[in-house]
Amino acid sequence: MAAMLKFKLLQQTLNVAIDLPSHSLRGETTLLIAPIADSKRLADLSLPRRIGINAHRGINISSITIEDAQIEFSRAKLPEGPIAAAATTVELRRAVLQFHRKAAEGEVAFDLPLSALQPSDDPNVMRSVVVKIEFEVQHPAGGLCFVGPDARTPDRPAHAFTTGGLASARAWFPCIDVAWQRCHWELAVTVSADLTAVASGLLAEQTTHADGRRTFHYTVPKPTAAMHIGLAVGPFMAWPDPVIPYVTHFCLPGLLAHLQHSTTIYSKFLNIALDALRLDRKLPFVSHYLVFVDCAEPLASFSSISVMSHLLLHSARMIDPSLETRRHLSQAIAMQLLTHHIAPRAGEDSWIIEGAVMYIVGECMRRTLGENEARYWAQKEMDEVCDMDKNQFPLYCTQSATQTPPLPAEHVSAFARRKAGVVMRMLEHRIGHDPFAEVLHKLVLLPGGPAAFAGDTTWDVLSAEIKSNQAFIDYGLVSTAQFFALVQSVGHMEQDTFRANWVDRSGFAQLQVRYDFQSTSNMLRVEITQTGPVFTGTLHVGVQDVDRFVAHKVNVTSASTILTHEITVKNRRTKKKKVIIENSDEIDVDLSECPEPASPVMWVTVDPEQAWLRRITMVDVQPKSWDLQALYERNVAAQAEATWQLRNFSQTGALKKLADAEQTYYEVRLRALRAIALCKQMDGPGEYLMGYFRKLFFLSNEENIVRSNDSSQLLDYYLQKAIPGYLAEVRDSEGACPEPVISFLLHLYTYNDNTGNQADDVFYVASLLRALAVSFQPSTSSASQHHPISSTRRQLLAQVLQAITLTMSSDKLVPSRHFVLTSACLHALATLWNYHLIPPQLDILEAHAGEANLTPVRQTAITLLAELFAGTKTESKRIWAILFPMAMSPAADRFIRLHILSCLSVLPQHAFERVPEARFSVLSEARKPENLVDQALHALLIRVAEQASSATVKRSVDSNPLKMSLPLKLGGTPRH
Repeated sequence: MAAMLKFKLLQQTLNVAIDLPSHSLRGETTLLIAPIADSKRLADLSLPRRIGINAHRGINISSITIEDAQIEFSRAKLPEGPIAAAATTVELRRAVLQFHRKAAEGEVAFDLPLSALQPSDDPNVMRSVVVKIEFEVQHPAGGLCFVGPDARTPDRPAHAFTTGGLASARAWFPCIDVAWQRCHWELAVTVSADLTAVASGLLAEQTTHADGRRTFHYTVPKPTAAMHIGLAVGPFMAWPDPVIPYVTHFCLPGLLAHLQHSTTIYSKFLNIALDALRLDRKLPFVSHYLVFVDCAEPLASFSSISVMSHLLLHSARMIDPSLETRRHLSQAIAMQLLTHHIAPRAGEDSWIIEGAVMYIVGECMRRTLGENEARYWAQKEMDEVCDMDKNQFPLYCTQSATQTPPLPAEHVSAFARRKAGVVMRMLEHRIGHDPFAEVLHKLVLLPGGPAAFAGDTTWDVLSAEIKSNQAFIDYGLVSTAQFFALVQSVGHMEQDTFRANWVDRSGFAQLQVRYDFQSTSNMLRVEITQTGPVFTGTLHVGVQDVDRFVAHKVNVTSASTILTHEITVKNRRTKKKKVIIENSDEIDVDLSECPEPASPVMWVTVDPEQAWLRRITMVDVQPKSWDLQALYERNVAAQAEATWQLRNFSQTGALKKLADAEQTYYEVRLRALRAIALCKQMDGPGEYLMGYFRKLFFLSNEENIVRSNDSSQLLDYYLQKAIPGYLAEVRDSEGACPEPVISFLLHLYTYNDNTGNQADDVFYVASLLRALAVSFQPSTSSASQHHPISSTRRQLLAQVLQAITLTMSSDKLVPSRHFVLTSACLHALATLWNYHLIPPQLDILEAHAGEANLTPVRQTAITLLAELFAGTKTESKRIWAILFPMAMSPAADRFIRLHILSCLSVLPQHAFERVPEARFSVLSEARKPENLVDQALHALLIRVAEQASSATVKRSVDSNPLKMSLPLKLGGTPRH
């Protein structure tokens, strides 16, 4: 195989004309490259002259010109044979990695003329060479998406936009599509007169042609990789940001009011992000465009432009969607500051930038929603990462470190991004907030090189690895070794243990904690046992006694660690006294409430600051300890955990106090109410919750008259929306939801009144529908023996089915936001199917999973189909025949394809046992070259293949004793 000439890309110009009706683009691109010098080999003519560029086979290249002369070129022979011959998923992974490695060298190759290889004044490089390429693309295989009207949606505006992803740029224009080849860009996009083109960079000028077409010229002055070049073309409406002059928001016609409301928080988030990175009040790039298009993917970020889904836009009447929109807005800002400004030196270093982005998102949430919300959200993120961390790769995992190497897309997967964010917050706690902010600040300064670090000794630490490069040095490339060297230099703390625990290995700590007080010696003994993989390091343990709070640092070196703590308490015979808690506040405590009369220990917390990625199980803790921790602990994550543990005990006084305490963080109040619902030892939890709801939301003088909705107080709104779901989980002594509770939920649904309310009530109604379905969960004995339900419960079920049918029908006539009510009805139906109360009608889910429906409805139907695929024994083959062809259809929405494969990839192995053809069909698709274009999709496809290949094929059918059917057959929803 001919050797390839090494070169550096200095600049690229892209001039394209986009035609929306034909889904095509035509244009030319010019690359200015500088070959790496080798004077000795140049003198004896042994210097290789062959170079490669990235261009997918779907790009039709008409000519390549160098020095005004057309040259011959050829398509590189990529190693597709090993992929097609792979018999196992391990072989397939290795073959795919080899394919991507070869493709990165270039799918199109040509020889530079010998006359072009000339020395220059720079001894490291030769004279730059201009390569001009003319090309045309019809229906790009990826990277650029065309959207327009069709038979189902004739009023849909025609527009196009880039979708992003690894190796996506090569699918729509010739380029050097690797992260470490970054250069300056000039872009020219020609469109028809009624369209606007938004692209990366600063709009330099706009010209009009004789035929009315317009050309938009953009310049990107900062070095940028091809994968971060983006554009959007369509009939957009522009709205300049009222606070930040260099920010402009764009949307499709008819959405301007929603755009203005949804993006009002942008300027505040930008200031927070800049402050977190200690930057001046400007972006690394000269402008930022947020373009909301008709797509399902929430965010695709590029240099200077963020392509976002129009589904994120909402009116002032919507409460629930605002949090999701805010998170994606903050992520778009963070990616402008980090993702397109610095780049990973290798794929395994991507976690640094992904984690920094998620850290900035968390900072925006913390500074706008408060410390409690941020801490609670961080705990939920940690719990979900622990749930997802099964058979996952470490954050830093090289291809040689494992027999089943990670694919490039798996370095930037949803799991890797979320875990990286958790690890960054853990690192911040380890070295401190200010030092960590300084680390991020210096990270952003990296592209400036030594000049940006003038007088700063940190540069000596960072430059150690950079100096190994001989020719072109891109200071904006960061490695894991550099990052931890920077952390150690700024934080003045050794980080080898931290990296070994949370970056270089997978998994999480599973801690089992048991403590007891020995009155004879006044010693508290805390035993911490790791029931899973052993992690080491410093673990914080907090002990709250009746005098004060004491924090301990425990050095964990093995699977079992013991902490002993001597407690000396003054005035122990005093019944009531003031106790100093962790935040130095004083609280009045009745000592008779302590767990044991002889024990001065009120409660013990382990890792309260979330410095470990862990899951903690407290063993043999007295109910009174949980009571005191739930009532008086100020760390909301620890308070919420104590509140949740109280569901297992009969004493509910603390839970009721928390539910009534308006000053308590609302998530803790909600958790207290749910704990009451699930408390099996409490008498009448249903009556308590119904009385609690009546007190808040019924007219005081008439017990059964529901008050009109009033969402002016957010806390009342969240309570009103959550309590029906908790009521549905109440169970009597036989394990069934009491019939009065079901009747109460039906009463709320029937007499719901939103007249005069400033906020929409669709999410509240949706919660009622889901609660009604959950309330029919049969008791364990009834479910196992298929006992028929009582006549009264059957009548209630008929009313619920009628409510579901009427709601779905009315949602077609007067659609709720993104058909939220239709999605709730689908959830309710699937729940009743799982309970064997009505026969599953897959036609309903199949209809709503089709392209004619709005994306949120399709996502719901697909998720429910995947869950049924795992649970049913009779319909597995049919569900597979619905989902998998849809996931493999090139014409299907990319986000929907990713969603289907994501759902299938996390199913248990036994889900594939009754579909013997699943293994063959998945492997067959994974071997096809056309599926390698989208690396994220292909990585998920291999994940599904691994699950299907591990399943033991079974052939069995069971009977399904179902009782009732829907009153009506319901099809899909129209797309609006």
